[in-house]
Amino acid sequence: MKYKKILMPLFLISISVIGFFLGRYLMYEAAEYMKITTGPNLIASSYTSLDNYEQTLEHTAYAHKITPATMIVQRHVDSRTGQTTETLNRAAASLQGLTEEQLNTFFDEWSVLSFSENEVIIQRIIESMQQPSYKLSIFHGFLAIFNIDGRLLEVTNIPTSHLATEEIERLTHGIFIADEDELIRRLEDYSS
Repeated sequence: MKYKKILMPLFLISISVIGFFLGRYLMYEAAEYMKITTGPNLIASSYTSLDNYEQTLEHTAYAHKITPATMIVQRHVDSRTGQTTETLNRAAASLQGLTEEQLNTFFDEWSVLSFSENEVIIQRIIESMQQPSYKLSIFHGFLAIFNIDGRLLEVTNIPTSHLATEEIERLTHGIFIADEDELIRRLEDYSS
């Protein structure tokens, strides 16, 4: 009888401790599963099998990203003539670390044609009848004019520090200008 009085509470305490640790373990596993399956590139409900899930997880873990050595090819296609011009530059610091999906969000007017850590090719259809002649960008904090090949033509006295963040981002990547009239109009807009 004495043993029953001792064994019953000991048995209940043992069951409680085992239940506590088992519950903690299952909650940890569920939390880890949710972290993996609800990340930015994964949605748990979209998988039909464990193999499909593991393949997607492997692909996402090794997604290509833009590095400092990545070359960015900007291709402009004239909508009327189909004539194509390209510029080639190293990836700007603001692009480094982006995946293809993030780049698509960043450049909403461009199409990503090719994406790897070595080279990214983006394309934009321009609605003019002629190819761009100039590119507006930033040079040491001032608005600068480059030719289409990237050679600096002139640094204006227009500071970029007062511009909106979105406009600075656009200028960092370069705004292509079709002709001298558009260039003058844009410069007047930025100086006011």
